[in-house]
Amino acid sequence: MIAPPRRAELLLEALGAETGFRDALLGDLAEEFAARLQRNGVRAARRWYYREAIRATPHLLRVWWRRLRLRDVGNLAGVVLTSYVFLALLLGLVLITARSVAMALGFGQNSDPFMANGWLVPLVGLVLSIVAGIAGGYIAAWLDERAPLANAFALGVAWSCAAVSMGAILGTTPVWYRVSAALAVLVCAVLGGIHRAWTVPHLAPKPVDQSATTGG
Repeated sequence: MIAPPRRAELLLEALGAETGFRDALLGDLAEEFAARLQRNGVRAARRWYYREAIRATPHLLRVWWRRLRLRDVGNLAGVVLTSYVFLALLLGLVLITARSVAMALGFGQNSDPFMANGWLVPLVGLVLSIVAGIAGGYIAAWLDERAPLANAFALGVAWSCAAVSMGAILGTTPVWYRVSAALAVLVCAVLGGIHRAWTVPHLAPKPVDQSATTGG
């Protein structure tokens, strides 16, 4: 029996929904996947499964969010804050170094390199934001493996909001850079969480009993 796409199953579990709801959903998807496999073939069944997994994602996130209690919210805040502070300090150090190198090379000697000579330093900052977003999402997923992808998403949202707010208050970077960096961090944090969910074996969901779901 051909199993449903494993990576899609991993991502659905990584969203941290309540176990009973998640297992029931995975069972229903596995049952319909098996039926479509017989009718339409492997490729069509897999395409359907991925589409349904994408459609199910908001529902699983909503279930995860609704079941959070005060202790869970505190734990989530701790995960987000720890990941953010660690990477913000690291990113700040790298940006200071990059700015110093740019000044030494003659870029923006009379003004802030972010505001002078066009695109060089903002581009470097954007690349660093992408790398930091992926690393941050991975770390957030690693810190609490009960809901790794949800944690990575929460970090991405918090970091993006903080970046836009601080940029608007300080006004030291171009608007296009603030918006691009915020979007990059959000997307890349989710990608980091996905990478963690895909590469850690013990996060894999238990195999669905096909005979139980089909009544055999």
